Amino acid sequence: MLGVWDKSSDVVDFSSLSMKQIGELLTTDADVGRLFLMELGADWGGFADVYVNSEIEPDIQAQVRPVGKELLVTCSSGQLIVGGVEDYRSSEPKITSNKSVVSVDPGNYGISCHIGGEENGEVADGPDPSQLEAAMGSELYTHYRKLNKRATLGFLWLLLFIPITLWIGWITGAVTTILIVLAHFYFIERLQRHDPKYVRADAIFVAALKVHNASASPDIVLCLRGPIEDHQLAGGRIDISSA
Repeated sequence: MLGVWDKSSDVVDFSSLSMKQIGELLTTDADVGRLFLMELGADWGGFADVYVNSEIEPDIQAQVRPVGKELLVTCSSGQLIVGGVEDYRSSEPKITSNKSVVSVDPGNYGISCHIGGEENGEVADGPDPSQLEAAMGSELYTHYRKLNKRATLGFLWLLLFIPITLWIGWITGAVTTILIVLAHFYFIERLQRHDPKYVRADAIFVAALKVHNASASPDIVLCLRGPIEDHQLAGGRIDISSA
């Protein structure tokens, strides 16, 4: 779960609480606006952009969609933390740091959430294949893909695990299968590293990947509006795990 909360929130000894009690505390704090809570449904490894009293940039707006409604989050210290709720009201934060802090004017804020999605034009997982082929040239691109496919074929050696174990036993069979797979990837890695055409193509791919990552939209966009009167909004949580 991802959360937004006041950096000055009181510390709680969670080690003395059961999982049920921790869940109840998070829910209570979210309901009164001490914590803006987002249910992600899985470990989150992406990144979030935070906008304070400003509009989302048009190119980002085109790649995200709103989820849930605007909720209340309070901040008396003027410093909000955006990060994993494992660190919420913890005396020893493990995930968040000073880089997780967003400075705002002390007060109450309305906070809304937007997430990236394919139907909203989210940038693909990697560079566009057609652009890569244009940058490399058809012959070099084909050669690059051919060697990469050879690498992935190494996993097919795992299909030998069952017949080998039936033949020489599961321990020896497991070791033999692993050695065969490792030998395959070692051979392919050396082949790629000493192939001038592959090295040249890979350099083009890495450069294209850097450009792609620089233009990728954030997974989550949070918009803060305020300070506002606390009676204007209610607290709560947003479930974006299935949004």
